[in-house]
Amino acid sequence: MSRSMFARTGGPVLGIVAALAVPAAATARTVSHWGMNEKSGSRMHDSVGHNFGRVRHVKMGVRGWHGRAYRFNGRSSIIRVRSRSSLNPGPDRFTISAHVRFRSRPTRRVGDYDLIRKGLSSTDGGYYKMEILRSGQAFCKAGGSRGDGELVAGPNLADNRWHRVACVKESRSLAVVVDGKEYERDVHIGAIENDAPLTIGAKSGGGDWYRGLMDDARFAMP
Repeated sequence: MSRSMFARTGGPVLGIVAALAVPAAATARTVSHWGMNEKSGSRMHDSVGHNFGRVRHVKMGVRGWHGRAYRFNGRSSIIRVRSRSSLNPGPDRFTISAHVRFRSRPTRRVGDYDLIRKGLSSTDGGYYKMEILRSGQAFCKAGGSRGDGELVAGPNLADNRWHRVACVKESRSLAVVVDGKEYERDVHIGAIENDAPLTIGAKSGGGDWYRGLMDDARFAMP
């Protein structure tokens, strides 16, 4: 197994490069699958569970990674999924993932691109999120009953090509997965249970607006 260290700006600090695909993610049970294949409307369908999303200022029906996809405008596009127990992993392993395509990195004014998140760092019961940082790299962070953990890793993804990004939280580790390559670090986050909505494309109250395409988002557990 090769090892390499990454920081938020590309310097040394955070991750450990593992092998290729994540076995845990491959065998997880999909709780919600948002295929993002709608052509119009204000509802994002969940083809597996009951976690439907309310869509605001998102362009539907654009050419996607597989079929159709959503386009987020970088200033007001957001999807909100009502809080449900099925999206609270507790102490268990879980994976969030999506295919994304964007041509430019987030600006200092925007901050980061929020891809998928549930809760904020100040939310009672913990939180989890998957973002793109100003470096263009994928970033995963979660906080729970035992503490917080974060990891940024992989290449700059602002190349206008499709990439699959995933965050995998295990009992004692957190991993970023980019196009099948895993970067992992040891953390002990504990249980995550909150009443916050799950949002796609921005924070629940706005900010960190994503600008680009997204397709095939998922939340999975054992």
